[in-house]
Amino acid sequence: PFFPRICAMSGDQFFDTYEEEFLRAARVIDQKIRRATELTGEAKKSVIAEAERALEDVDRLVRQMGLEARSMAPPLRHQLLNKVKVYEQDTARLKTDLRNARAVMPDPVAAREQLFQGSPDYPSTSEDQRARLLANTDRLQRTTERLEESKRQMVQTEELGVSVLGDLHGQRGTIIHARDTLRVADDNISKSRRILRSMARRVVTNKIIMCFIILVLLIVIGLVVYIKMR
Repeated sequence: PFFPRICAMSGDQFFDTYEEEFLRAARVIDQKIRRATELTGEAKKSVIAEAERALEDVDRLVRQMGLEARSMAPPLRHQLLNKVKVYEQDTARLKTDLRNARAVMPDPVAAREQLFQGSPDYPSTSEDQRARLLANTDRLQRTTERLEESKRQMVQTEELGVSVLGDLHGQRGTIIHARDTLRVADDNISKSRRILRSMARRVVTNKIIMCFIILVLLIVIGLVVYIKMR
């Protein structure tokens, strides 16, 4: 009765749905355990049987969440498996509380008087039952609080995971930008090398031209001196 009838959903959506069903079922089981401590006879047996059936469904939900968590990518898989571990612990606590509730005697005034009237141990027995009932109620309350605290911790973990993924995305953008900048710098260096090579070739060409001009001038001067000396 607690399994969602859904289709065409991704793995994380399946997990979220199972998680909602688990938390809802756990609250229902906790309420039934509380009722069981206050009932007797067939009514108590009926409530305990309902709680046991609900716990079987909760076990299946936890197994389904484990399967979905293991099918996720590594960063999300670790986060979801931590959730599953917490829910397994909560389920084990619910089972313990149910066993304790099955053993706890109810404390209605009329039934107590009828059962223990005339017994010399009546006052101490009554106080002992009251103490056990209060202790069990406190334990159930702590279980509910732990479930709520687990849910809050899971929400905080999800928010932290989203923040980490956002930071990783930003770092990826920075790395891509740096890579593009290096490519541009490399292109600029290649252009600078080509320009320097071109300038070097021009310097060499200018030196050759200058040497040729000097040689021509020397030849002309030599011819002029030769002509004058004749």
